[in-house]
Amino acid sequence: MKNLEVEKKDMRMRMRSLCHLELPEEIVMEILLRLPPESLIRFKCVCKSWYTLISDPSFAHKHLHFNENNGVSSSTSLFLRWLHDDDDEDGTQSDPGETHVVRSLITIFDDNDNKDNNDHIPCAIEDLNLSIIAGMPKGVFSSSSHCNGIISLVADSDSLEQIVLYNPTIREFKVLPKTCLDRHALSVGGIVRVLGEGLGYDSKANDYKFIRILHRIRSDEWFAEVYTMSSDSWRGIQIDIKIDSFLSTGEGVCCKGVFYWLLAKPDGILSYDLSTDEFHNVPLPLSDNVNQVDVYWKHRKGCWNRWNAKKKLAVWNGLFALLIPDMVSFTIEMWVMDDFHGGVKPSWTKHLEIGPFVIFYSPIMFWNSYELLMETEDGGIVSYNLGTQKFRNLPIHGVSQQSCYGDFYMKTLVSVKGGN
Repeated sequence: MKNLEVEKKDMRMRMRSLCHLELPEEIVMEILLRLPPESLIRFKCVCKSWYTLISDPSFAHKHLHFNENNGVSSSTSLFLRWLHDDDDEDGTQSDPGETHVVRSLITIFDDNDNKDNNDHIPCAIEDLNLSIIAGMPKGVFSSSSHCNGIISLVADSDSLEQIVLYNPTIREFKVLPKTCLDRHALSVGGIVRVLGEGLGYDSKANDYKFIRILHRIRSDEWFAEVYTMSSDSWRGIQIDIKIDSFLSTGEGVCCKGVFYWLLAKPDGILSYDLSTDEFHNVPLPLSDNVNQVDVYWKHRKGCWNRWNAKKKLAVWNGLFALLIPDMVSFTIEMWVMDDFHGGVKPSWTKHLEIGPFVIFYSPIMFWNSYELLMETEDGGIVSYNLGTQKFRNLPIHGVSQQSCYGDFYMKTLVSVKGGN
């Protein structure tokens, strides 16, 4: 620990020397853009000009896009959230069905294409530190999503108020203002449920937006509300397309500025364009398995657990994808959609049939073009290589069945306080 502090002090001294060289601003910019956010935060105290530069939102934007386009990192960072079975030390549950939410930042290191033939993924796991968020206990957040280093935390899926945006790298958070929709007016049409949500980036407006899909049950009315970071305000949006069923999963997938949520069988996918505020109903691909409702029972820890053939939305190689498990053959169909333009029927291509496996696996996400994270029957998480067909384990256990949500994570300087 002492050596680390000495190294940090030495680095600060060298940076102070660099600061006094009076280098051209563009040279300083090129140097700073290549540094990780943690170092930049420390170097804000080197000199006044650096503090001003690094604190500028435009620098955070440039740093983000530089690292996206010129990434030289030998690791991949993920944000995972799952329900953890609360077990006793002997491996049995003191109260069957008792769970708590776990949120972790996972760094997967470059293992040189796994030449050592290791059965485990080389990684580091760090629990997301929520202690900085005053007044909101760790266990209260029921859902989460991520965009450019910012994690959205929703305190209660049926609450329209308790939402926090949090950047753990710069230890900055913001509690969003109350919804623009009057609670009394909401109650007129009956109980309102939040059925879909997500945090995304509108590249055309250079702004961050948080969207919620709402359903007024008694009047069967669907509508949405969108929070815009630059204005720090909410606005309502009417959903004019017909939706016949509840969303089967609350978290959406964002791909190229468009959010997607699965609808319950057999309707398809609801899409929302962050730039145009347009909603569309996207049909599912023509698959024999797309509407199956197969159920698979697995005996685990003294009780029978029910697994459903849940379809999974994903992003693969920058393209929107749909994963369809088959509980008869223990395979997963992988479908990829061409770029979707609202109002135009999308084109689906069956890219691959993954498996067959000897047991059932529930897909989570692709963490690169050939590795798929999946949940196992016994509460673990594995990575499956599409090419070599090899499994490798992550050091995660006790995952409650089909409860894991995953997304890429990036350490950034992006502020949650607003402003483009």
